[in-house]
Amino acid sequence: AQLEKIVCANGLSENVYEIASKSLAA
Repeated sequence: AQLEKIVCANGLSENVYEIASKSLAA
């Protein structure tokens, strides 16, 4: 949840979330 808040604050929630998901999946 903390990461989401930080990411949203930066306005990159969608991009970062996708990258994070891909990284975790890989």
